Amino acid sequence: MRLLVFSIRHRHAPIQVREALCITESNRETALRFLSKQDDIEGCAVLSTCNRTEIYLVAQSIHAAQKGIQQYFLTHQNIDISPYQSVTSWLLDDDAILHAFQVASGLDSLIIGEGQILNQVKESFGFTKKLGSSHPWIDRLAQHAITTGKRVRTETGIARKDASVSKAAYDRIKTLDPDFLSKRIALIGGGKMATLVMNSLDKALPKDNREHISILNRSKVRLNELCSRFGFKGYTWNDIDQVIQHSDILFVATGAPHILLNAEHFKNIQHPQLIMDVSVPRNVCDSVGQLPLIQLFNTDDLRQDPSLDTDEHDILMGQAKAIVQDEFRQFHEWFSTLPAIPVISNLRQKVETLRQQQIISTSHGSEHEEKVLHNVSKKLVNKILHDPLIKLRQEHNPELLRTKITLLKELFDLPDDVVQSASSVR
Repeated sequence: MRLLVFSIRHRHAPIQVREALCITESNRETALRFLSKQDDIEGCAVLSTCNRTEIYLVAQSIHAAQKGIQQYFLTHQNIDISPYQSVTSWLLDDDAILHAFQVASGLDSLIIGEGQILNQVKESFGFTKKLGSSHPWIDRLAQHAITTGKRVRTETGIARKDASVSKAAYDRIKTLDPDFLSKRIALIGGGKMATLVMNSLDKALPKDNREHISILNRSKVRLNELCSRFGFKGYTWNDIDQVIQHSDILFVATGAPHILLNAEHFKNIQHPQLIMDVSVPRNVCDSVGQLPLIQLFNTDDLRQDPSLDTDEHDILMGQAKAIVQDEFRQFHEWFSTLPAIPVISNLRQKVETLRQQQIISTSHGSEHEEKVLHNVSKKLVNKILHDPLIKLRQEHNPELLRTKITLLKELFDLPDDVVQSASSVR
């Protein structure tokens, strides 16, 4: 079996591709159930954030995994992924492991060191395990990746600036318009990303000067909660035209998987307006950015946090990468010995069967003598097998391990096919 990752992420795929191939929260369960039912796919998990959609799989072959992914997108999202081969990637075994650790550590994020990703990894893999579509390899990979992410955040300074896409969007607006806090600002959305922008505004503005900040949200309950918390004005979707007309700056961050605002919404704008759409899929149509008075930005316009200088960034990245490599080495030692597990299990089973057969054919003494013979023979078998099996488990060179496994199978006439239980690979 192979451990694989199918990845669509900001490093290779522009936002147009990421939103087209996005597996949203609403269709994540469908994807997991579909893939886990495919022949030769033993388990799967989906990690979907604003800058990546990744599917982690344990499959009999890369061909089986590719076929399953293609069928899912075609069947449930009506998308042929063939034209996107140049901007998507497949990672196998060690590369997949290392990638998972880098993702959980925030080293593969659009904003290096951003903190939201670790919670997103926890939630995504936790959901997968609860649903029952996971696999022991994926479960263990997730646990180790989360541990790696925690180490990077606690042992390096890469997370101390509280980096996030929302903060980067806020900082970009501040760079474009240093006087933006005095402007009329509207926030459309009420989820985590929108709330992070609100937190930044909350810290920057005095409590008695917030009348020019507006929040628009479809849920009145959530809207009232945010307005009470931050002291901003609240509006529902029925007020969208009014909010747009009376805003100089728009932050758009909703979970809607489609366009919410198009050029028609902005046709009567008579003043310059700056729009930052950090939703993926995007909520603001491209055509809005072509209007004469409007500047439109999305997540692809946000790259490295400008608050990190180059020297500091290089130092922090070096520290984080060293931790990732250390954790990868530990996991690799376990993962690389997995092919030996069924051989060890078969060898023990065969020797145990021979031992019991021999006791039955030769034992004619009392019950006490039979018990002694049973215990002695079992200890003897364990001692004989101990050293060779330990050496087999400790062989981390893949070529040498395959050679030893092949030799062991031949010498002891062991079967090739084994069904591994979940506990055998934990």
